[in-house]
Amino acid sequence: MDRLDFLKRFLLNPCTIGSITPSSFYLTEKMVKSWEVCLCRNIMELGAGTGVFTENILKLKSSSCNLYLFEKDERMNAELKSKFPGIKLFSDALKIPELRSTGEIEQVDLVISGLPFTAMPGEIRNKILEGAFDILKPGGKFIAFQYSLHMLKHLEKMYNRVDVEFVLLNIPPAFIYRCVKEPKLKHSLIM
Repeated sequence: MDRLDFLKRFLLNPCTIGSITPSSFYLTEKMVKSWEVCLCRNIMELGAGTGVFTENILKLKSSSCNLYLFEKDERMNAELKSKFPGIKLFSDALKIPELRSTGEIEQVDLVISGLPFTAMPGEIRNKILEGAFDILKPGGKFIAFQYSLHMLKHLEKMYNRVDVEFVLLNIPPAFIYRCVKEPKLKHSLIM
């Protein structure tokens, strides 16, 4: 899909396609870090779009790691199926809890998201974020980019640790949220 097609998809549905152009090389390099990917057993990508993050994940993940992609846009979904045959691809991130309960997806170590959360209706955004949080293993990471800091307080309520990084070399410039789901603390036996 070329940039003009991407722009058209954005104009048709900005709540599904969150940008006027695919993510830049610089944003992709900051979002997908080898040390976060290489030891994962299961990774989930929300809003896979044209597959720019997917390509990096595939380069860095181990051969035994499962990758689950979610892309709602029908055309992008079809292109992802063609580009990455054999990868588990789903269309609706709202179905994460259902897919887990049926065994189609397993608990994950890492969630990488390109979904435009600030453009979504609040109820849909919250359900997707809760589904992603619930499927993350303790100690797992949720990494998302957005074009504003509007999600910071919301993510800080969900995750024990949230780090923010600004990436200027992207159109438009973006903020990366790196969130950690801390394991529950065990009660001390010492009184």
